[in-house]
Amino acid sequence: VSLMGISVSEPSKLQSQFEHKFSDSQQEEFSELWNNINDSALFNIKHDFIENISSEILYANYWINTSSQGIEAITVNNTETTDQLLHTISDSTFASGELKIYHLAKINQKLFSYFNYQQLFNYAVVYNDALFLFTNLDVVNLFTTSISSGNTLSKNDDFLNYANDNFTQESNFMYFENTTALKNTSLSPLINSVYIDPNTDAISKISLTAKNSRELMQVRINTTHAIAVESSESYSSKALWTYDASDKIITEANIFVNHITQENEICFQTNGNNLYLISATGNLLWKKQLNEKIISKIFTVDLFKNNKYQLLFNTDNYLHLIDRNGNYVQGFPVKTPAKITSPVNLINYDNTKDPRIFIACADKKIYNFSLYGVKTEGFSTLNTDAIVSAPIRYCHVGASDYLATIDVEGKPYVFSRKGEGRIDFKNKVIKELQNFYLQVGNNIDNTKLVFVDDKNNLLTKISFIDKKETLKIGDELSGFQTQYNLINDDTQEDVVVYGNGAVYGYDLFSNKLFESFNQQAIYSNATMIETNSSSYCLALDSISHKIDKITTEGKLVQTITNVTQKPLSVNLFKDGKNYLLLINASKIWCEEVN
Repeated sequence: VSLMGISVSEPSKLQSQFEHKFSDSQQEEFSELWNNINDSALFNIKHDFIENISSEILYANYWINTSSQGIEAITVNNTETTDQLLHTISDSTFASGELKIYHLAKINQKLFSYFNYQQLFNYAVVYNDALFLFTNLDVVNLFTTSISSGNTLSKNDDFLNYANDNFTQESNFMYFENTTALKNTSLSPLINSVYIDPNTDAISKISLTAKNSRELMQVRINTTHAIAVESSESYSSKALWTYDASDKIITEANIFVNHITQENEICFQTNGNNLYLISATGNLLWKKQLNEKIISKIFTVDLFKNNKYQLLFNTDNYLHLIDRNGNYVQGFPVKTPAKITSPVNLINYDNTKDPRIFIACADKKIYNFSLYGVKTEGFSTLNTDAIVSAPIRYCHVGASDYLATIDVEGKPYVFSRKGEGRIDFKNKVIKELQNFYLQVGNNIDNTKLVFVDDKNNLLTKISFIDKKETLKIGDELSGFQTQYNLINDDTQEDVVVYGNGAVYGYDLFSNKLFESFNQQAIYSNATMIETNSSSYCLALDSISHKIDKITTEGKLVQTITNVTQKPLSVNLFKDGKNYLLLINASKIWCEEVN
């Protein structure tokens, strides 16, 4: 019926605020309760559990047998600590399939009621790096049945379609309500208004997200109509053709070259993990079921060096190589040593026809594979201090090759073709940085790793001799993302920064090249395109499902509605003209760039 979530950055502060909801006498009782639990465990198990909370707490509300029941999920870093706590505060256990269910002692049933401090949780289980708490046995049975049958939210297309459209931004608080399901309960809706009667079919779902932004709290409310109204503007009036995959497209469009005709073809993946290949005129060539979602760009490669091409990409746990007929190349898919954490990058030394595949994995190692899916001989697997989710980039400086990346804690790595570390960096980038640029000079002194520090409004450079340079940006960039594209005609990559209400362009010396403001937009992607006469920035607002086309003078010249994925600008028909490939839900269509 509903889902509520909070992000947790300081668990001890969260616990303190939670306990202050109680009256003075209740606080004393609560404190005494935890003291008794600590005594039973023979150590401060409360402290260990609180510090073990990792990132978020969720509460799901269900309507079961004419009553409201709930499940709370607390993500944890260490399940052994959590199991130890449950053993201490429970009076019995039983098994349900492979799950061990704890029955909490009555006195301990309000210990974790973070969303409603009057809530009682009778049962608990540790599953998938989280502590799950249940109000009664009915909801325990629902949970165990859902797990065994795979009938969870992560497999629910209806919920995922809504989440993909409306939960694209990070938030500190989230509330989701299935308004349609709510009508069959006695629960009150989030919006209680004479203008929106919850008993009608005005809306089917509603959500509220809130995010801290310095001294402000940004709040966004989204709703969906019970009956979707499909606009026909974009993919009927200007479309050269439209293709409907009948399932939501979840990747951007990628170009693949037909080695027989030399014509461009288009590939993408849908919600059911089907990979599609269609012609440049929108006709289906084939579709193929994959085992996972594609998380990388789709590369065109020539494995056998005979000008016959294949599609290369990765999912969470596999490298895939598929020929133009939709068949796997022998030996693929290749299972990787651990879950892949960074998108595959194809690096072609000296422009030979023997490129190398680089990936980073959850075991904190960087691997190098040949196009055959075999680990490259002579490359020493590179160990990193933390997980790497950023891309692995390549440059040639002087007579040497360098590969570079960063881990999620901000440590840079620069290494050789053989996987040997070349530089021991003391300087760091910001944590969780997803994109950076290599500014290549004629020596390592002036070859630099460039990134935008959005928290401090800085353009920062760290040279390959570990010297740091910061350039002040005069705009507020908190929470913004970055792409590196050519904006002007000086042949030097520039910086495009985009986010809530604005998109900016800067050169690599932090000089502003353009700016454009739209307070109603939250841009989730921005990229530069060129036509025969001009350059434009295409800024995608995935919340409002539209693209703003902006000149390099910062003027908004066109808005393209009904777009849910990053657009692709390409000389599709090889006629010297630029075309846009645009996606809305299950539809992809082609428009000529004006």
